Amino acid sequence: MKIFIHLMLLILFKTIVISQGTNVSITNGSGDGNVRGQQINHIWANPNPTNQVFDRWIGDTVFVQNPSEYHTKIKTGTKKINLTATYKSAPIWNPTTAEIVGTSQMRYYFPPNATAVIFHFHGSGGSLNGLFDNIEQKNFANEAVAEGFAIVTLNSDDRINKQWNPTLPPNNPDIFNVQTAINILTQRSLINSSTAIFASGISNGGAFAPRVSLALNFRGTVINIA
Repeated sequence: MKIFIHLMLLILFKTIVISQGTNVSITNGSGDGNVRGQQINHIWANPNPTNQVFDRWIGDTVFVQNPSEYHTKIKTGTKKINLTATYKSAPIWNPTTAEIVGTSQMRYYFPPNATAVIFHFHGSGGSLNGLFDNIEQKNFANEAVAEGFAIVTLNSDDRINKQWNPTLPPNNPDIFNVQTAINILTQRSLINSSTAIFASGISNGGAFAPRVSLALNFRGTVINIA
């Protein structure tokens, strides 16, 4: 009898916990549907539609950590949360063909009245084409262009291991190539001395990004592991 009562109490307690869960309804995205307890959970917007990029989450955004991020977190509890991922139009664009820059190659795209420039550095074994051919990197480029950023990408000087040189200037060929690219873009009136320049790198390129950023006095650096 005691065992039976104990089991009934467990079932009742479980029912109460479930009834206090959060129901999360997500349109144009995915995440946890029925969530138990008071905790943090992840949500993702669906991939960008053609010629569009993610804009922001709308709805019960008071529970959203960062409504402007396609992947963010929500605070759950005893409530119902409705969220919708929204998108905005993005320009159709194409980078330049590869051209020789120092001992490397460069490709770039400058939107009209670019607000700033991002130099993007590939990972180990990669190339300047990764930013335009890889799905995740191309999404990053599309988001950047939609926000008014110009993007520039180069090959590492080392085309055997396809890695960036870790030595400090002035004897670093990769930093020399980046400076040469800046000189060329300046000569073409695409940038000037007041243009904000940022570095972005993945993996081995992420290790190189702060080196070149510091050496050439960039405005900021973003490092990605993968």
